[in-house]
Amino acid sequence: MDESIRVAIANGIDPIMAIQMATINTAQCTGLADRGGIAPGLKADFLLVDDLEQFSVNQTFINGQKVAASGEYLLTTEDSVTGFDDLLQTVHLDTFTAHQLKLNLTSDKTHVIGLQSISRTQNLVLPVAHTADGDFQYHPDEDIAKVAVVERHHLTGNVGVGLLNGFGIKNGAIATSIGHDSHNLVVVGTNDADMVVAIEALKESQGGGVAVQDGQVIATLPFVIGGLMSNEPIDTLIEHQKAFNAICHDKLHVTAHFDPIMKLGAMPLDVIPNLRITDKGLVDVTKFEIIDINA
Repeated sequence: MDESIRVAIANGIDPIMAIQMATINTAQCTGLADRGGIAPGLKADFLLVDDLEQFSVNQTFINGQKVAASGEYLLTTEDSVTGFDDLLQTVHLDTFTAHQLKLNLTSDKTHVIGLQSISRTQNLVLPVAHTADGDFQYHPDEDIAKVAVVERHHLTGNVGVGLLNGFGIKNGAIATSIGHDSHNLVVVGTNDADMVVAIEALKESQGGGVAVQDGQVIATLPFVIGGLMSNEPIDTLIEHQKAFNAICHDKLHVTAHFDPIMKLGAMPLDVIPNLRITDKGLVDVTKFEIIDINA
């Protein structure tokens, strides 16, 4: 939400109005009567910022208690999390092969998911190179990579495959078990072999994030609880995530403007326009229809 406020201010909205839109307006719209402003009887959840124009968060308070300052989490945490044994085996997947990633391109132009700095995506129609049998051919000079969503809950074998523009990846593959809202496996890559290694690594680790280069796993970010949550202490997790992101940015050349796991995790979110991908295929959100990749 703080990033949304910054975007609104940068586009000319008065800072106070932008803050109102993100706080009390939202709380009233969603029926959250106990929050959204600073007043007697409301939850004391608020931020202190350095300035209204940049909206740089200096301190964070929850229930009146300061929990973070200058980018550091202040509270103590438990060293381990227990009691979730039934949520430690949630990636259910048969052997995964490159054949399941094959595209059948028959047109000179295809629908491509275009990433934007905000949560929306574009439905781009772009020319892409493909093999004689219709599979996608990656070219490093063109910022288009293959993306797939693999069903991981019920062994259905469903795999949706599409193309993604704007991720910036130049080699290898990245996969995650976070994929709102169904949380299937999401993988993006420049070649099928590395994408398969990434999916198999997620199956082995039972969730999280995986980065692969030249057939080797070069970084992991384990989320063992349901494939969505970590059992590491928060300070350890933060450093772990920073290291994972650095490898994705430095070695695989993922665009530095966003967190690769966060951005990949939103690709299946088929309620936000314009073009998304699920294990059933490409979804044109504006039409609420599954569409063919060929334009």
